[in-house]
Parts: sequence; structure tokens; C-alpha cells
Amino acid sequence: LASLRGHAKSKFNLANVYEQQGEHGVAAALYQSAADQGHAKATARLAFSYYRGGVGVERDRERARRLLTKARDLGSSTAATALATLHFDAVQPPPPTDALVGAGPSRPSFTPYTTKSWAGAGVV
Repeated sequence: LASLRGHAKSKFNLANVYEQQGEHGVAAALYQSAADQGHAKATARLAFSYYRGGVGVERDRERARRLLTKARDLGSSTAATALATLHFDAVQPPPPTDALVGAGPSRPSFTPYTTKSWAGAGVV
């Protein structure tokens, strides 16, 4: 198996199978291993696991946010969208480095990194 040889995409695919079979602990370990290798989708999936909790890992919203940020930086548009949603739904304002910018009638008020991600998708 390619996953045994350290192939990140194979680890991610195998983690998906284990997660579907209810083997959440094994899935989380494989997602973590692939994320450690810089696999964007695995990093995002691991972040969602930490956000929900009980899916092979304990609930840890701060770790989820850090992992989503990493996944976004690795190119995950899903992570960028999730981060934008977290900031939008947050009870507390985001940290100053993540402050909203560029709001206006023709431009939604997203954080700089989210605006970049949305622009790449043709949304902004």
C-alpha cells in the first residue's frame, strides 16, 4: 500500500475509508499523518474533526482554527470558506491581524486571505 510508504494522498484516501466505517481513531491518525506531510484536504478534514469533537479527537476549537488556517495556506478553498464562516459567526471580534477590510457595496467584508481565496474562485 502506498499509504504505508508515506504517500500523503493515499493516507488521506485510506482515512476517508476508515472514517466511513466508523473507525474514527484510525482515521484521525491517518489524517494527522497526511496533514504533517502538508496535504491540504487532510489538514482541513482533521480541522473539522477537532471542531466537532468525538470523531477520533477531543473537541478543540482553537486547534481547529489553526488547522483550518494551515489548510487554507496549503490551498484548500474549503478551509478558506470555513474560516470566513467562523469569523462571520464569531461572538467575539477576530484578532486584529484578521480584521475585516475593504467592505463596501461591491465588495463583501472578508479578511484579506479570504478575499484572496474568493477572488481566485471568481466570487469577488
